[in-house]
Amino acid sequence: MSDRLDVIPAPLLGVEPEEAPTRRVVDLNTNISLAPTLPEVVESQGRPALRFDGSIPVATVATPMTSEMPMGEVAALLRHRCVRCLYFRSDLWRETMRIWASAPEKSGRRIGLDRMILQIARACTDGGTLPSLMDLKLAERDLRTWGICEALTDERKDLFFVHPEACCPDEIDRYKDGSREARKAASKVFDRLMRLAQGRT
Repeated sequence: MSDRLDVIPAPLLGVEPEEAPTRRVVDLNTNISLAPTLPEVVESQGRPALRFDGSIPVATVATPMTSEMPMGEVAALLRHRCVRCLYFRSDLWRETMRIWASAPEKSGRRIGLDRMILQIARACTDGGTLPSLMDLKLAERDLRTWGICEALTDERKDLFFVHPEACCPDEIDRYKDGSREARKAASKVFDRLMRLAQGRT
């Protein structure tokens, strides 16, 4: 998977740096499968869906996903990463993982954790084959860097775990700088993106 941010510098368009248009392009690996028969119409989560019995994966292609927004919004999103937030609790998440990993093999907690690791491993590997043991180990290591959002967990009365590079959902913003160093790091990110929008490096 690749991720890039394209920017049209503000001076070229005669706009403010915050208004400079950007386009984020993320290439996601997509598996292509062929089925020997016509699909069957089934119901999934209350909606009609197609099921392809006997489908065989034949190729993996990079599918570009694009999103466009002004640089000001991009800078705000990248500035307020979960890992720099006061409410990001990696210690609580590691303890939660430890409890889930020690649960009985067929319990909901253990199955849920195993599925999370498998999903991360599949997202990071190419091809339609099952992830290797090494892929699963790397996915588990990556999962240990996640954290629990203490603010949203308290509000929703349920565990709300997040990736360190994520940010608050669109409809809410509970971000608070976790330390003076976090505030400085966030400001550096914002300033660097504004220089980029001005056509400077």
